[in-house]
Amino acid sequence: VYSVGMTLTAYAADLRATGKTLGVEEVEWNTKRYENQNGAPPLPPTDPATGERVVRLFVYGSDKARRRVTAKVKDWDEASDWFAA
Repeated sequence: VYSVGMTLTAYAADLRATGKTLGVEEVEWNTKRYENQNGAPPLPPTDPATGERVVRLFVYGSDKARRRVTAKVKDWDEASDWFAA
């Protein structure tokens, strides 16, 4: 789960509370702070243990933040990279 602050904490906690998700990781990523860097925050699109593609959930509500995310995530995959707000 990528986001910032309480939004990140709350989404990750809610996912874990379902008891149906495995391996929820919290990645704090302020898309404005890294404006001059290329690429996404440091979480690979595949699980290093299995080599399987992981679902990356980006929790940003504004269109501007979502545009920054898709511009920076060079390996964006519609099947496994999702937005939530």
